[in-house]
Amino acid sequence: MDSRTKQPVKAQISKFLIAADWRLSRALHWCFTTICFLGLLALGGVSLTNCYMRIFEYQDAWYDLSLAEWVFFLLAIALTTRLVFIAKRGTARWWHSPVAFLKLMGTFSVIEAVIISFAVAIDYFNANDSSLSAYFTFDELHGDKVLLGLVLISLYMSTPPVPRAKGAANEVEVEKDAEDKETEVEVEEEVEKTKSAQTETEVEAEDVKDAKASNDPWMKDTPYSSTN
Repeated sequence: MDSRTKQPVKAQISKFLIAADWRLSRALHWCFTTICFLGLLALGGVSLTNCYMRIFEYQDAWYDLSLAEWVFFLLAIALTTRLVFIAKRGTARWWHSPVAFLKLMGTFSVIEAVIISFAVAIDYFNANDSSLSAYFTFDELHGDKVLLGLVLISLYMSTPPVPRAKGAANEVEVEKDAEDKETEVEVEEEVEKTKSAQTETEVEAEDVKDAKASNDPWMKDTPYSSTN
């Protein structure tokens, strides 16, 4: 095998290795992002289960609800109605808001885990458990309200993207049609101007031609000669 045949083979091997490297990196990136996405959804489901257990901790149905929890349910119903209202007039799929809601709840769970990790690290370096104890004390006193507030914030933030009302869409279409008509009128005017300019040019050319023909001595005896 000479050097001429070796070069194409090396080029093909190089292209194959580059393509394989790119595809492998993209596949690993897809696996990582998918695992993170599913993990956030799972954490969001666990957080919702924890919220349910905290609300109905005594298993007394509606008699187990406090005033804050009644307010929470009313606000949750209002925010859910808002999501449905926006989703019907938006361009996103029906599953966008539930998935975004679970993802946000999972993100808040991760933030909570990071806060606990900082508390554990501070207590480890200080050789005590004051920070962790303070966190659990706060969680015992105000954890329910914080969790309910995070649920409401997640509901509010899981709004579908690009909401577009039917009236607004019609207005946009009307404006677009008007712009198209104006553009057509302008184009027609330009075409008419071009045609008129061409006509004037042709007339001038004919006049010049007639003038030359009248001054030509060979055309004196022809019908095209000018009469003095």
